[in-house]
Amino acid sequence: AVVSTQSTGSIAAQYFKDVVARMSVAKCLGNKDLTPKFLSALERFCHDNNQETRYYGRVVLSTFKDAPGFEATCQKHLSPKAARNLHDMCDTLNRKGVGSLP
Repeated sequence: AVVSTQSTGSIAAQYFKDVVARMSVAKCLGNKDLTPKFLSALERFCHDNNQETRYYGRVVLSTFKDAPGFEATCQKHLSPKAARNLHDMCDTLNRKGVGSLP
């Protein structure tokens, strides 16, 4: 069976959300080896072309954004552009909320 890239990204984002829920935000952001990978994946999910993938990225970001030192952690582990993108998305989440599943 052929699986489209869009559905693959959406399924990956759903699993990412579940992994973060099981591990807790503190463990995701407190592990020096995993933190850059988690943040990079989160940034990609939040800015994906697929609406469903972006939704799951927003859900995860809504749990991360209130963690102590989240902004500093983003600036440390992400490129300036990626950190700015996540910061802008946090501002949007504060104004509009996560939204509903498309």
